[in-house]
Amino acid sequence: MIFLPYFLNIHGGRMQYFLLPIYKKFIQNKMYISLEEAKKHLNIDPEFTEDDAYIESLIAVAEDAVAKHIDMPLYDLSDEDGCLPSGLKHAILLFVGNMYDHRESTITLNISEVPLAYNYLLDLYQKY
Repeated sequence: MIFLPYFLNIHGGRMQYFLLPIYKKFIQNKMYISLEEAKKHLNIDPEFTEDDAYIESLIAVAEDAVAKHIDMPLYDLSDEDGCLPSGLKHAILLFVGNMYDHRESTITLNISEVPLAYNYLLDLYQKY
């Protein structure tokens, strides 16, 4: 549960401060991976900003794909600070890295999947 400040004007013109409980289900549009984390994972110099908007869009796509893959909203797995388990964060970063490196849907090289990577990490959290 997350608490948001709320001010209420009561008798005598005094302001009283309350904390309203807001459940995680209402906080759905949070990005769990920062641009800085993604750029570090991608080995991109922080001063290179030309691809920042593209990387942020990949983060959003990756987070959505992970949530759909495990059939569970990410906020259900986040802790009270809004952080995801490290396995899910790493799966999101792997997805971002793959999409950043392969911007087209086809390739001409012979590529194989890294064992115990993206699918393995997500299967740990899959809702069956």
